[in-house]
Amino acid sequence: MRWLLRVLTDEADRRAVESDLAELYELRRRQDGDRAAARWLRRQHLVYPLHVFLDRVRAAVSDWRALMRHLWRDIQAHLDQVDQPLLIFKSARDKVVDPSSLALIKKGVRSTDLTVVNLERSYHVATLDYDAELIFTTSSAFFHRLANKERGRVTSQ
Repeated sequence: MRWLLRVLTDEADRRAVESDLAELYELRRRQDGDRAAARWLRRQHLVYPLHVFLDRVRAAVSDWRALMRHLWRDIQAHLDQVDQPLLIFKSARDKVVDPSSLALIKKGVRSTDLTVVNLERSYHVATLDYDAELIFTTSSAFFHRLANKERGRVTSQ
């Protein structure tokens, strides 16, 4: 697992980790003996890279959540600028997107052409779930309808 530590940290951090482990190993060795200290050190070499990795993931997720909160506030502030046709897919089983989001979008946009498709069998990543085919065919039909509507508008002018 040292390869993971090499990927996640720079040389100075790795030297600091090795120095800390060596110091703690000596304390263990004096307290518990050579064999127990050697077992402890092997476990640390296995577990410590995972600890660093999880710490980095935790930080990334925290940053991602802050970014999403900021992004959602920005979207809410500008929903009234949306006046184009909308096609919204809503999964009944989605545990990620708050169900109130749909009401916010409907209330906030100025679009008069708003289509909502309920997905009964899929979760958050619906394009990879049971309703994928429904999403693809409905999207295609939506865009064809808009294209035909636009063609009709261009021909009549």
